[in-house]
Amino acid sequence: MRPEWQAHIDELLGQYRTMRDRLGDTQRQIAQLQATAESPDGLVEVTVGPRGELVSLKLRPGIYRAPDSDRLAELILATTRDAARLAHERLRALIEPIVPAELGDLGGMGADFDVTALLPEDPTDLSHLPLRPR
Repeated sequence: MRPEWQAHIDELLGQYRTMRDRLGDTQRQIAQLQATAESPDGLVEVTVGPRGELVSLKLRPGIYRAPDSDRLAELILATTRDAARLAHERLRALIEPIVPAELGDLGGMGADFDVTALLPEDPTDLSHLPLRPR
């Protein structure tokens, strides 16, 4: 192989590895993602993880002044939904810049989606790609 071709291939492989490292960084950010929402009255604060799972629930002392379990339950649920929506928006913001447009809508890509699978460790391994016969 001509030396200039080998140099170009080496440069491309270096770019590939850099991109793959960035995917790994994004995967770590996804795993650590959290979102917090507060109820309109400030009495309930909810933090969720990347899948929308409850990580933290804080009830301010004022919540006990009017003991209404139904209202409290709805307040917690609504605040949790707000936090989960925010977590999903943050997740999309992390994933959208790195996912090829050809993959279409990101709706199915949740927190369990492994972005490092987009680029295999071995760049010659194309077995994961949905290749279509021509």
